[in-house]
Amino acid sequence: MENEIKPKPTEAPAENGTKKGRKAVSVYESPKLLVRLFRDTYHGQIRRYCLAISSMAIMAAATSGLALLIRQAVNGAYFNEASLSTGMVASIIVALSVVKGVADYSQRVLMTTIGNQVVARLQKRVFDKVLRLRLGYLGLHHSSMLTTVVTQNTLVARGALTAAATTFGRDALTVVGLNAVMCYQDPLLWIGAIAIAPPVIIGIQRIIRRIRDISSREFVGMADVLKSTQETLQGVKTVKSFTMEQTMRERFQTSIETLRLRSDEVVRINSLTSPLMETMGGLVVAILVFYAGWQTVASGKTPGEFMSFLTAFLLAYEPAKRLANLHVTLQRDLIGIGGVYRILDLNEDEPETGTVLAREDLTGHIEFKDVSFGYNATPVLNDISLEAKPGTIVALVGPSGSGKTTICALLERFYEPWSGNITIDGKDFSTFEITSLRKLIASVGQDTVLFSGTVRENIRLGRTDATDEEVEAAASAAAADFISGLPQGFETLVGERGFSMSGGQAQRIAIARAILKDAPILILDEATSALDTETEMQVKQALSRLMKGRTTLVVAHRLSTIQGADYVYLMTAGRIIGEGSHSQMLTMSPQYRKLFGEENDGDREAAMAEFEVFS
Repeated sequence: MENEIKPKPTEAPAENGTKKGRKAVSVYESPKLLVRLFRDTYHGQIRRYCLAISSMAIMAAATSGLALLIRQAVNGAYFNEASLSTGMVASIIVALSVVKGVADYSQRVLMTTIGNQVVARLQKRVFDKVLRLRLGYLGLHHSSMLTTVVTQNTLVARGALTAAATTFGRDALTVVGLNAVMCYQDPLLWIGAIAIAPPVIIGIQRIIRRIRDISSREFVGMADVLKSTQETLQGVKTVKSFTMEQTMRERFQTSIETLRLRSDEVVRINSLTSPLMETMGGLVVAILVFYAGWQTVASGKTPGEFMSFLTAFLLAYEPAKRLANLHVTLQRDLIGIGGVYRILDLNEDEPETGTVLAREDLTGHIEFKDVSFGYNATPVLNDISLEAKPGTIVALVGPSGSGKTTICALLERFYEPWSGNITIDGKDFSTFEITSLRKLIASVGQDTVLFSGTVRENIRLGRTDATDEEVEAAASAAAADFISGLPQGFETLVGERGFSMSGGQAQRIAIARAILKDAPILILDEATSALDTETEMQVKQALSRLMKGRTTLVVAHRLSTIQGADYVYLMTAGRIIGEGSHSQMLTMSPQYRKLFGEENDGDREAAMAEFEVFS
């Protein structure tokens, strides 16, 4: 009787303790996220931060000094009332301007350097995190999302840190200094000038609420554009073969237009702070002009005081405007930074602890005991039990979708079984450190993956410390003689995803990579499926030599491969329905005999398809 398979419950990690069902502002959109970003990235940057803030303080002081000197300049020129000569005032103004320019240059260079370092550090952390994630998580999320986080969201961090540091440092200090100048010149007029702050703050809060949701959808739109581009380029052969150019063009144009509209909306809402500040600023200047005229006539104040106040106000206007706009700008940036920390906070890492599995201690005795597993709560394997004794070749046969490749994936710990256990040399394989386990397994699949770089570099991935002679020997053993006929031989670039190679050539490079790894456990998942008959015979001779003394799992459909196995498991619908040697299976299993008996030698593909339908 078949046991019912119940998938393990999986839940997304709570966001910093947020209770399920309680709707609240995500911690990944909170201004506290900026504090976390600074805390995570300030290491090694303190000296630069201090120098940048010092430069900003010098800029603020120089700007305030310029506004204060206007009174001396105006009164000295027109009323000869200044304590300093006009020439002295002019010299000081030039000096302050030079100091301000140098300080501005320094803080810009320093903050840009800090920002670049932050981006690089975050990109390294996110990429490293992606490499540690379980395949189960990666399989549920499109690669464009993760690529967008690495390439786009991390860049936002630089802008956010620079904007926050510059605005809080330079602009805030400048506004404080200039407000001190205004208060010194005319306290009453200064109180009237700062009365514009409350209406501006109220208006900005309304803008912030609108921009948060739009910014979230804008980053989703970026991922959609990247997804359309990625899928088209990666599947370009299929696109051209099925004349899907117009379909893919329309998909891409739809993604681009959606992103454009969202970006336009963000700009429109973000720009609302400008008319708000311009209106309030114009109102204050009008009041200043009227008030100054009245003060000059009624109280006998000099124009120098008014000009100094007006200059301080106008100089404070732009930094005050940036301060008012900062919260709005940061809302958009926080959405991107939140995407980075959502990935970094994921509790989906592959296990990193366990006993290191040493090669000299391994005999290669593999057992699956009542193993059940599935994808996305859909069962694929149901109570699978099988054994591969040390140094033997075990073949897994059966129709597509019967679970053969899944067994191989479980052995490499790409996934964890729902129930049952897998042992190596009698020990639960989950107790082994995962990297050491995979170093002892060489795998060649039917879907060959080549990476950008040369042929030699792709083969050397099997063992990075291999010599050139060892790489070439592995290629020869894999019957990859075609390499010598390539334009640059082993130094020929394979092209993205191996597009410059035929399927058979790419597969032989992958086989050479596995031969070079020289692992005690082999997984061959239709490893010769892309080879012609003559090349297949050459490669099989190489694989036969390689498999000697090694435990080998072979996923196969071809009779010639199965006949070389020591033991065969016949599978269908996630179950094992027969096992034994090839000769035993021909005697005991009608299904196996129908697939691999001599009487069906000429129509095996049709028999396999029929078996798949009726099993």
